[in-house]
Amino acid sequence: MAANSQPPSSAPGIPLALKPNIYAEFLPRLGRISVVIHLPTPSTHKTKALLAGDGLHLIVDHDGASTSLRLPAKARISAEHVPGQVKPGLEKMSWRLFPTSEEAQAALNIETGAVPWSAADLKPGLRVACRECDEHIILPNTIEAFKGLPSENWAEMMEFWHCHKPADVHVDGSAGAAGAQNKASENQLASRGYGANSTISAQNGVGFVDLLTVLFSQSDCNCLLVSISNLPGPVPSTRSQLPTCLPHQIRALKKASASLVVRRPIHLPEIEPLALLALSELPKEHANPRVYAAIPPYDGEHESTVSRDFSGFRALDVLCHNCKTQLGCLDSRKNGLSLFKWKLDLVEQQGIEKGPYSSAPPSLSQCLAAALIATQARSGSAKVVLQGAEEAVTVWILNPHVTFSCSAKQGVHAMKLLFQPRTMDEEEMLLPDQVVREIRTILERGNGYLPLDEKERHFHPTEGSWTVSLLER
Repeated sequence: MAANSQPPSSAPGIPLALKPNIYAEFLPRLGRISVVIHLPTPSTHKTKALLAGDGLHLIVDHDGASTSLRLPAKARISAEHVPGQVKPGLEKMSWRLFPTSEEAQAALNIETGAVPWSAADLKPGLRVACRECDEHIILPNTIEAFKGLPSENWAEMMEFWHCHKPADVHVDGSAGAAGAQNKASENQLASRGYGANSTISAQNGVGFVDLLTVLFSQSDCNCLLVSISNLPGPVPSTRSQLPTCLPHQIRALKKASASLVVRRPIHLPEIEPLALLALSELPKEHANPRVYAAIPPYDGEHESTVSRDFSGFRALDVLCHNCKTQLGCLDSRKNGLSLFKWKLDLVEQQGIEKGPYSSAPPSLSQCLAAALIATQARSGSAKVVLQGAEEAVTVWILNPHVTFSCSAKQGVHAMKLLFQPRTMDEEEMLLPDQVVREIRTILERGNGYLPLDEKERHFHPTEGSWTVSLLER
């Protein structure tokens, strides 16, 4: 039954535990709006569930109080969907509503694989700043172009093509001329980045955009710090102690280099240019003391020390010089700094038309959802392991495109998935431990939006229980 009046607000002064728990989920592919209501006490003959006249709100009257929820999509008003009068003695009620044809079509037209801050969205000349404190990282007009990075299996695909491409057969017997022509063709393709030995490398004035990060040249970035690791021995407490303590720290780093995340021993002459910063300049909440080294200035004639010495995505962390927020990681495979999108702000100059990146900078949740969709499309597997050096979370994508409403949030686009805080033999996405921990917190928060009886799923006894979550997009 449809209510003719506009939906009233929840009665003030009622504790949240005594209010009905309403959850609604719109599944565009099925063309249904699922509604689940949990009552704090069993229903009576006075309990009612009504669909408002605008088709956008569901109203529940129970124990003399009225609670309303904005639906994730506008529903067609039909008396048989919501019964109005509720049977007494129920603590849980559920219905399926039909969305309007306009809502259903609009939801299907939404691009499920949209990438936040794609290369096409970003304009040259942007100022890149730390989102936490607005400290500038890259000055305006430094970046002249943004380009999209290829998918992670790009190198394997190019190597496969190079090794297995069909050989040309010439009936005229001109093998020498054909060989020279093929060699010239290979050289031309290699110059365009299609050769088997081609690699992506950071370039001055260019930002390479990935699903989660933007790769910049080290020489374009200012006021960044790199965390080496936990080192043995005392750490200098003041800047004045640095000259006398520096040799000791160098010896400690050289001795510990074999057990650190670097892939080869570090030679003493290569470490000397690094300038250690005092722990007194770091936030007090750092429980484990860490030594930080400033990125040395880039010298075109002598390759950067940091870029040459360390390898691996997890070797070094890039920090904001002002607030010490981790902004990304040094990626020596690409000889640049991979900065996380959700840690950055892109600021335009006055007089330039604003792009889609300025009004709503992406969150970690949105970037992760786009990366999971791309990984599933590439690998064909719905399970992805978010793998850190010590932390790991395995996610299992159930539905990449849902819209939900609950008491905390209404009309939110999300991805529905399962997760377990452990690793499995599945497709991996390598991330720093801190990012994996942040993702686990986001997934646990997404679990709180769901009804009480839909928070966990059990499939196989050996796998244990899976936690259900909603990852906002």
